[in-house]
Amino acid sequence: MVPDLGRVDQANVINAGNFLELFPEEGHEFLLRRTAFERGDDRTLFVVFQGHEQVPLVDLAALEAAGRLKTVITQNIDVLHQKAGSQHVIELHGTLRTLTCSQCFHQIESAAHILQFSETGIIPRCERCGAVLKPDIILFGEQLPHRPWLEAQREARHCDLMLVAGSSLEVLPVAGLPMQALDRGAHLIIINNSPTYLNVRADLVLLEDVAYTLPAIAEKVLHG
Repeated sequence: MVPDLGRVDQANVINAGNFLELFPEEGHEFLLRRTAFERGDDRTLFVVFQGHEQVPLVDLAALEAAGRLKTVITQNIDVLHQKAGSQHVIELHGTLRTLTCSQCFHQIESAAHILQFSETGIIPRCERCGAVLKPDIILFGEQLPHRPWLEAQREARHCDLMLVAGSSLEVLPVAGLPMQALDRGAHLIIINNSPTYLNVRADLVLLEDVAYTLPAIAEKVLHG
């Protein structure tokens, strides 16, 4: 069963700002280890779900290819949507595809460095200045990336229908995107194992596992 998203385990919360303030160099190394490679933060939201099964992601890509789905707004950092075939993906929590230097901000592809880290445990460092390379993901205490956030709000305000799949809608500001869609007349469908604060406003609520429900919806929409 795919777990609901939005429920935060406080034992796993990392406040990036406070930690880096106390330990600027060690902090980046700790956060790199904890969030990017050891923990693997797979949080997702809106027309996406958390989990390792890719079938629903393929279905989302099929809906997009057929012109029935315009945008995927996700907090995934693992590029699975793109690998499944989705073209228009807004990544609100960044991506593990790239690393950025914590000092000179030089950006590089991450694939080789992640492989090296998994094999040796050595923290990647910038080839230009030697500082720690940080994965381009958003940590607790950091702001959402400006452009993706603005784009996500624009899509929410102009959509005809928003599908929320596998999210408990408990973490702001992203949990407020469906409300922005509703306020501008959009329809709302929620697929989740547990209730959300917007169930009373939704046109349809399915208290089901998104891993099974989403493929069934895609099959009905695409093939009748």
